[in-house]
Amino acid sequence: TEIWLFMFVPKSSRAEIIVRQATECGVFRIIPVQSDFSSSGSEKINFKSERFSRIIKEARQQSGSLVQTEVGECVSLERAVSLWRDETEKVGAESVFSAVLYERNEQSVTMRGAFNRKKKGPVKKACIACGSEGGISPNEIAFLKASGFEIIHFDTNILRCETACLYGIAVLQAELAEVEREENEQN
Repeated sequence: TEIWLFMFVPKSSRAEIIVRQATECGVFRIIPVQSDFSSSGSEKINFKSERFSRIIKEARQQSGSLVQTEVGECVSLERAVSLWRDETEKVGAESVFSAVLYERNEQSVTMRGAFNRKKKGPVKKACIACGSEGGISPNEIAFLKASGFEIIHFDTNILRCETACLYGIAVLQAELAEVEREENEQN
């Protein structure tokens, strides 16, 4: 499964941690998103810089990841969702899973609940959106929900943005593995 991460841009040092951890986990594409709670000036971070390229290279070497992780340019949330829609039209809605991690329990489900609501079958492309420091604004949550993203809440403590990204990717990968296992058992 090709995994995308919408990384609502945090402070630069946290962005580096998220890029490293997402690369180690095999995320295919990281889309930095300028959000309501992103730090001022974060839109100026050059995610195409030599520094980020080196972080990705070292993370791939350390983890043995075969995935060629890419980091896009920093874009608006609307543009990020548009890029995701363009990409997922190639595989069809039944093969796509999109979720946003939310620190509030409003209108949310667990990752398992979201997968159970999804039509059964293999997931070819999955996207997870994770907020920056301060989380995700109610307007951004409403936009993502209207765009087909499941609102996921983990019954844990409220996590730092870099921890939430890693935790969310791991839970997503566990659910994808479970769906694949169920598919194999049925065939």
